[in-house]
Amino acid sequence: MRRTKTLITLAIYLGTCLLLLSSCSSPEDKKERHYLRALEYIKTDEPKAAIIELRNAIQIDPEFADARYQLGLLHLEQGDGQNAFNELVRAADLDRNNLDASLKAAEMYLLARNTEESKKFIERILERDATHTDALALLAHLELIDGKPELAKETLDRLGDAVDRSGRLLNLKGRVFAAGKEFDDAEQAFRQAIELEPDNFNHYQALLLFYQSRQDVDNIKKTLDTLATKFPDNPQTHLLLAGRYRAEGNREQTEAALRKAIEVDPETVEHRLTLSNFYRESGALADAESALQAAMEDFPDNRAVQAQLAELFFEQGKFTEAQALTDAILEAEPGQREAKLLRARQLLHDGNARESIDLLNQLTKDYANWAEPFFFLGLAHFSRGSMDFAMQELDNAIKIDDNEAKYHQLLAQVYLSQGYYEDAAKEATAALRIDPRSSRTALLLGQAYVGGKQYEKAIELLTRMNEKMPDNPEIMLNLALGYVGADQRATAEQLLEQLLAIRPGMDRAVLLLIGLRYPGDPDGAAAFIKEQIDRTPDSSSLYLILADLLERQNLYEQSLAALDQAQKLNPDNNRAFLSSARLLARMGRTDEALSSYRGLVERQPNSIPGLMGLATVLQTAGNTQEAQEYYQKILAIKADYAPAANNLAFLIASEPNGDLGEALRLAMLAKRAHPDDPYIADTLGWVHYQRKNYSLAITQFEQALLTLPAEPTVTYHLARAYAGDEKAEKAAALLESFLGTDKDFPQKSEAQAFLAELQSGVSNK
Repeated sequence: MRRTKTLITLAIYLGTCLLLLSSCSSPEDKKERHYLRALEYIKTDEPKAAIIELRNAIQIDPEFADARYQLGLLHLEQGDGQNAFNELVRAADLDRNNLDASLKAAEMYLLARNTEESKKFIERILERDATHTDALALLAHLELIDGKPELAKETLDRLGDAVDRSGRLLNLKGRVFAAGKEFDDAEQAFRQAIELEPDNFNHYQALLLFYQSRQDVDNIKKTLDTLATKFPDNPQTHLLLAGRYRAEGNREQTEAALRKAIEVDPETVEHRLTLSNFYRESGALADAESALQAAMEDFPDNRAVQAQLAELFFEQGKFTEAQALTDAILEAEPGQREAKLLRARQLLHDGNARESIDLLNQLTKDYANWAEPFFFLGLAHFSRGSMDFAMQELDNAIKIDDNEAKYHQLLAQVYLSQGYYEDAAKEATAALRIDPRSSRTALLLGQAYVGGKQYEKAIELLTRMNEKMPDNPEIMLNLALGYVGADQRATAEQLLEQLLAIRPGMDRAVLLLIGLRYPGDPDGAAAFIKEQIDRTPDSSSLYLILADLLERQNLYEQSLAALDQAQKLNPDNNRAFLSSARLLARMGRTDEALSSYRGLVERQPNSIPGLMGLATVLQTAGNTQEAQEYYQKILAIKADYAPAANNLAFLIASEPNGDLGEALRLAMLAKRAHPDDPYIADTLGWVHYQRKNYSLAITQFEQALLTLPAEPTVTYHLARAYAGDEKAEKAAALLESFLGTDKDFPQKSEAQAFLAELQSGVSNK
């Protein structure tokens, strides 16, 4: 008993001594103990415990370089790239003699495409060791990325014979020679790498990429066959084979190769996502969904699979399912980037562009090297009519990933909407290089050629498209516009006849054919339109064209009847309201129209047809202030209602101190909804004219006149834009050509006065 008490007393004494020693030890000793314990945990493969100890050491001494270095390596092993980067850069700055920290910092900067910072760390290494193999290899790689193969070659020369003893360096040497167009030497270097390291898959892959860049079909096939024989259990072999089969258009073999990649490597979820993407891009959405559902069973907690399935639901129009799955992902992992991106897309789809933009802006800050948020940010700005911002964000997306067709395609569309035809053609061409099968992009290119008056190029391209996809109305119409521009009117007429046989009543084709075939012949034009109406009696736009012709013949009651039918067939048809209001005013029946529409609005306060009719009658009667209020009320009910946006844009732009920025936003909203509507093009042109951006105004007016040849109001607007662009003689000639006819239009006296100003050399812009 006494012995036991003695032992307890001794234990208490020793514990107290240890506690005193611990409390008296220096911060230097404490941090060292944390660091040494961390190293022990690293040896026993306990990374989480090691990370805690290293953080404790760094908390004591924030400038503990070795601890930061080890912590950076652990983060790297754990896949935490951002924290690894932060710690390794800090370690390299704190200890310039830790060349490995500097090398890893340089590598990570290079991965982030920050070649300037990467080079600083490489130079820091070479100052201490001018023959450092890895630093020189990284410098050569950096110079290759910067498009300087000659400098890269000189850097490799500094390594001397070491290059020929290393498969990795021979591989790099091959890429350097290939970039410098020394193709024989490049091939030899790749083959040397394979000879030196025959079991290294990367060397075969580099050789394959070289042959693909040379479009050397025979050697591509031989190399892929070698890979299939030598590396049958490597999933990359089957992914490369899938790429080959896909390029050949062999869907079955592509699918089989992708499934083989999953079979040999079932634990890698990315292969499942690749298969799903293949199905999606092939249009087999049901197969894509099945592939993702199967992946969900094998990887139930994988957020990437869940996010891709939610995205697929969204793209299929299954918005409820997409929303539910997105909510579940973000509840489990609030920072999941793909789900946050999809939430931004959902907001944009629901009309909440402002909220979408806020979320996308945050994503671009958090993931500066991820192109997708920049793309959708550009799309969101495009949807709001903020073209400068749209172009900027799409350009950012392309800088990050220049090999994504949809980025170039949307930028081409933005440029096209602004009348930047040369830039639109450049981006459409880039998109086609990436995805040569995209008919949508090819059509954009054709439209850019037509808009840029490169009619021969347009005809050549659109003719090829018409041969590959016969009876496509959009292709045929744009080809007809190309023929009109090239003054091949008979060919254009013939093509339009074929188009109307395929698509009876297509209003743009009808208008274009009337302008070509019936100039100055309203009776012939009216008979032609009635024939088209008989074939397509439900076409609101044809009744509008008929009403316009009847009005020109002073057949007002018949014109009103046609307009009434147009409104019944399509209550959203803006021109029906405007034309009816203008004609009633001309007939002295404005009060009757106002009374009718006010009665409708009293009964149904949110009736868009009633509000639209009332606003247009007020606008025609000259009460523009009240008209604007009703247009604004319509847009409060339906923010993307293009007819109200178009008319309001015109009224705002026509005010002496109108908000031209708001007018542009509204006009672009209407333009996006109806990109081929010539009257909306006229409004957008008028806004550009008032903003003194005469070249863009000219583009829009000319686009409108392609479909509405010699339309008086648009022609007058074009003449004013020519004058503003210091082309007074061209403006005067244009005015003289159509004012000499007997055509009447509301601005005729104004146009005559303007012509007199031009002729006397005193034009007011």
